[in-house]
Amino acid sequence: MQKIINNIGWNVFERFFYAFCQFVLITVLAAFLAKNDYGLFQYASSFALIVSTIFLFVDDKIIAKQYAYLDSQSVLFNALLGKILLLPFSLFLLLLASQALSNSSKFYIISASLTGFYFLNTLVLTIKHYHDYTSNVRQIIPAILFFNSIELTLVSGIVYFKCDLYFVPFAMIAASIAKLIVINPLKYPSITQSTIKRESIKSIKKILFLIFRNYKMSFTLALAAICSIIYAKVDQVMIGKMLTFDDVAVYSMAVNFIALTSILNAPVQVSIFSKMQKLHTTNYKKYEYFYWRLTSLLVLLYISIAILGYNLIPIMLNILFGSKYLQSVEIYRLLLIGSLFIFSAIPRSIHYTLAKKEHVLLKSQFISVIINIGLNILLMPSYGILGAAIATVISQFLGLLILDPFFDSDGLKSLPFSSQLKSYNLMNTFICLSNSAKAYLNKL
Repeated sequence: MQKIINNIGWNVFERFFYAFCQFVLITVLAAFLAKNDYGLFQYASSFALIVSTIFLFVDDKIIAKQYAYLDSQSVLFNALLGKILLLPFSLFLLLLASQALSNSSKFYIISASLTGFYFLNTLVLTIKHYHDYTSNVRQIIPAILFFNSIELTLVSGIVYFKCDLYFVPFAMIAASIAKLIVINPLKYPSITQSTIKRESIKSIKKILFLIFRNYKMSFTLALAAICSIIYAKVDQVMIGKMLTFDDVAVYSMAVNFIALTSILNAPVQVSIFSKMQKLHTTNYKKYEYFYWRLTSLLVLLYISIAILGYNLIPIMLNILFGSKYLQSVEIYRLLLIGSLFIFSAIPRSIHYTLAKKEHVLLKSQFISVIINIGLNILLMPSYGILGAAIATVISQFLGLLILDPFFDSDGLKSLPFSSQLKSYNLMNTFICLSNSAKAYLNKL
């Protein structure tokens, strides 16, 4: 448990620092760029992120499960190589899809550059997840934080000195390449020697078999995650296509501040995986209780964060940008509702992965995407970006809570569904946490 707590601590620290860098970066871009240019950049960024979801076909949760019973160096090597082989497909998809969205060469160059940036980031995350599993993530956090700072400095300088917008993603790519070069020797000083040497004993056919096995095992989870990212980013893409880049800028500002509210999502999910995996295989009753207790804690934590954000973020927006992004306030406050379902469902994907019910995630997310796109088409012509926010919240509510029992064989007794419902009853939540505190004090 102590290792898990330490791991969460380092992950939270890294996420806070990353969020701080992103916050400063967003502030600089929004302050020094014209609203139209900022909207164009966010439009291209959302499109590139959707295209980059192809790299999710090597799912880090599937890879993490293999560390427990296979050689970790080989597992990591195959995971990285598997993602590299997907890069040409992502660029081909980018070329095809960009023709339907914009004829602007500027949009295409920025989108392609950002796709490269997201590709490098996914390699960094795969390496980082290896250290999350071994609880040695603190070894690479300083290097990651340093290069995040370099990226922020480069981009800020480019925007401040009014260089062309093209240079922003180029600077981000340069920082990410440097990050990869540095953190690989820190963690795997002999990866290009020992790992490849071991793999060279096997045939190329065997290596490809292992890579394609990762694709196959990740397929259902990847589709679910792709659906999740699409309904998180499709709003900005549809706003850019149906409305204006100024509207994209306003909506993106609200979404970026929501990211501050959701800062704990990723580190908590990564850090609890090994604990949930162990309980799931050794003591399912304790696993259920741990799941409910965790969900209850997350709900209370989110309510505290949301109350703070509800009051603080509008003040920050006003101080930083004045009336330029005033409309972002109501969008932000509306999106806070949907973030509750995201936060309380942090353990959900882990549970369905361990239970081998990934199809539940896929079906729920797929229907959510269809609903979100349909509601966008229906609401945006009349309500503009407010309609896009309403569509997002409704799809999050359905996809992360309501739809699960329809596809889970446990029905209404589905653990994620029942735990979330219990957690929304704050009395149950307080009782659960009170019992946990008493048990901890008794051990002392």
